[in-house]
Amino acid sequence: MGLQDWVFAASWFISYFLLFTLTALLVTLMMCYTVWQSSSMFLVFALFVAFTCAAINLSFLIATFFNKAKLASIIAPIVVFAFAMPRYAFYSSDPDQYIGPKIFVRVTEFCQTGTVISAT
Repeated sequence: MGLQDWVFAASWFISYFLLFTLTALLVTLMMCYTVWQSSSMFLVFALFVAFTCAAINLSFLIATFFNKAKLASIIAPIVVFAFAMPRYAFYSSDPDQYIGPKIFVRVTEFCQTGTVISAT
């Protein structure tokens, strides 16, 4: 196409970032006026924007492993589930348990987002 690779990737990132930011704004407005009335609207919005940035970057990562979009779209939800599930596996575990696996689980943005959402 005559574009450098980073320009092409940046155009996709900006397009989806703007789309997901608008969605995050609408979800923030709905959630802060109905469910999370005592929460800071800015913090909830920042949380959703951080999640969307992580989701876009994860999509870029998954896209590098597949040639077909259909296969990548089938595998992507499974990967998101696999990243989020360990958080729930360790949520009700013994507090005296070895902390190494718990720290490993905290490194993904998806697990951290689930932790923040469940704490609010």
